[in-house]
Amino acid sequence: MEANLSTSVGRCECGCGGITNTARQSEPGRGFRKGDHRRYLRGHHRRKRVRYKVEDRGWVTECYITTLATNNWGYGPHRREWERVHGPIGAGMTLHHECEQTDCIRLDHLREVTQAENSRLGSNTKLTNEDVRAIRSSEETQDALARRYGISQGQVSRIRSRRSWCDLE
Repeated sequence: MEANLSTSVGRCECGCGGITNTARQSEPGRGFRKGDHRRYLRGHHRRKRVRYKVEDRGWVTECYITTLATNNWGYGPHRREWERVHGPIGAGMTLHHECEQTDCIRLDHLREVTQAENSRLGSNTKLTNEDVRAIRSSEETQDALARRYGISQGQVSRIRSRRSWCDLE
């Protein structure tokens, strides 16, 4: 592992310029060796001067792309930003990124929706609300509808019996 210049001289990597402590013991999993300076002053690993950068990613308005940590699925601290302004997210609700950028924290790109609606709004969804209404009102066989919409016969059956898309009237 290469030593970072800022850690070798003991400067905090958040940019504050503070002198960091040295590690009292080696922690290979965290990249510490006994006697080496730590990367950050206590609590400073969460600090960033720039919390997001403005990028044009093809949506109507620019996205605010987080510079903070993201999780394994690429989501940034959008929930925290939403709750800071709008309060707690409702029970059974989630946030949908209308811009389809999981690391975007711009509040007007987020919408509170049910989990089912969020799944349907995703880029892999084949059916629209109008398609589901047409399937339910059609007199065609399930096989014919499945071929027309590019879904399985079982999915047509679940739509018609309201086991799938059950929240759609």
